[in-house]
Order: sequence, then C-alpha cells, then structure tokens
Amino acid sequence: ASSSCFCLMTRRPPRSTLFPYPTLFRSGALGWSTQANRSHSVTGNPLFVSGNGASFSGKGHGTLVKFDMTFPMIPVKREIVKGLDRPADVVCGPDGQIYFADRSSGKVYRTDQEGRNLTELATVNGPEGVTFGPDGDLYVNANDGIWRLRGGEGPAEQIASAQIGVEESKPIAGGLAFLTHGPFAGDLLAVDSAGNRVMRFAAPNFSRPIEFITRGLDFPIGIAVNSRGEVFVASFSSKKIQHYSPEGAFLETLGARIHLRPYRPIHLEFGPDDTLYVAEWGDLVGQGWIARITTPAGELTLISALVDAWGVGLC
Repeated sequence: ASSSCFCLMTRRPPRSTLFPYPTLFRSGALGWSTQANRSHSVTGNPLFVSGNGASFSGKGHGTLVKFDMTFPMIPVKREIVKGLDRPADVVCGPDGQIYFADRSSGKVYRTDQEGRNLTELATVNGPEGVTFGPDGDLYVNANDGIWRLRGGEGPAEQIASAQIGVEESKPIAGGLAFLTHGPFAGDLLAVDSAGNRVMRFAAPNFSRPIEFITRGLDFPIGIAVNSRGEVFVASFSSKKIQHYSPEGAFLETLGARIHLRPYRPIHLEFGPDDTLYVAEWGDLVGQGWIARITTPAGELTLISALVDAWGVGLC
C-alpha cells in the first residue's frame, strides 16, 4: 500500500501481501539464577522497537526506533536505524547491544544503542525470533530452522530443522523464549506460526522438537516468559494474548480490555516488574502501537503510536 493513501484500506486479507511470505515472523523471559536469556530494563532504561515498513511499497522502509523511557508517560522516540527491509524481533544482548532479525533480507544484525556500528552477523532464510540463552549464545528462529550464534557472533550454526506448519505446508517461524521454571526449565520454546503451535526443544542440544502448546492459538507470533516462568503468546489472527503455565497448560486470555482491542499483538517483552510490553499492528494502513500491560491485572496503557510496530526489546 502506498504511504500517501489516507483512505480506509484494510491490510489484513491476503497474507501474502500483509507479510513477505514465504520469503517473512519476542520472546522474552526474566532470568533465572544463571544469566537470563534476555536482558531487561530497569525504570528509565530504553525500549527498542522495529517498524517493519509493510505499509509502504517496496523495500527499505523498515526502521529501528529507540524510546527513552526516563519519563514513561512521555517517552521520547527516535529512529536510530533506517533503510531496513522487514525488521522483526529485537533483543538486548548481555553486552548491552541491540540484536535484531530482518525477515526479508534474511540478515541478523547487531548495533549499539544509538544505531552506530551496524554489523551483519549472519544470513539465514526468513529469520523472525531472536533471544539470548543462559549460555550467552544468540538463538534465531527462522523459516529454515533454529540457528545459534555463539556469544552473539557469527557464523550461525543450525541446531534444529524447520517445523512444517499447516498453512500452505510451509514453515513460518515466530518468536523464541527459554523456559525458566518447572520441569522443563532451560528448554527452548519456538513459535511455529503456520502450525498454530509452540514447540519445545529440550536442553542441552535443542535438537528434538516436542509439541508444547496448541490450545488457543491462531497464527501466533511473539512469546514471552514472566518472572514466575509462565508463558505468554501473542495470537495475531484472534487479537489475543494467551497465558499458559510453565508446563504448557492454558490458564487464561490476558484481560478482556486487551483482547477486545482492534489491534493485533506481534512481539512481546517482559520488564523486571512483570509489566508486559507489546508491539501491536492495526488493520488499517499505517497503524501501529506500543502498549504496556500490567500483569496479572491486565490493565493496558498505550506508550506511543509507531507505524508497522513489530519487534520490541528492553535494555
């Protein structure tokens, strides 16, 4: 869709237009006693959000945006990286640098918190989810499987093959997160968007997929784990955020005020106080929001509008 159109165009119907499939999908968890798989902010630390640029024709309209959260009610946002194709999930590494995937170009990038020293780390097929493991390695969920970058550096090594989803019999990858509590603590969770499920890969090798969550999901994308080890999954098509136990049992849909909103949750990230940050897509061209949800109460506050908001990460 053209960026100059102000008509009420929906951008939902054909997924092949809505997302760059099959050539397009955070995960998160508060840490356990060893190093956490994602770094999390304290009050005032920055929030990083990708805008995937799908409202504009052609490539090169994706951005990485930094939100200064010193005053959370009046955040200051600034584009720090421009000219990306379809940037996806975002994570703050243990080194304080920003790592993100670009689904269209297949590249995995690193940059500092001001957007300087942008470095291409690896190229895989359709990367979407990114997260750090307790081992300090960067994990990437892509259409052609799960990849690991040791210490956050290339080259990427494939540790699991692609999971074939039900939609068009093609794998479409979503977010990643590590389980932190319960009998499966340390296992890796990977969203299979096309298959409407979350797969579990057992530590330490992460090579054997086990179906972990299937209930309540309709084209899931993002995934996050809170301080109690509970799992939250963004169900894009049903516009809901679903809440599960550390064992994968369905608990609830997160808050009536949330799932009645006319926006679609994409990627998720928990703060240290179990506040959930959500990147949301609207159905109209140019829509997008960053929202903050208190859990378990489910009270939602909008942080800012952001066209084509997609990935979200905290430092």
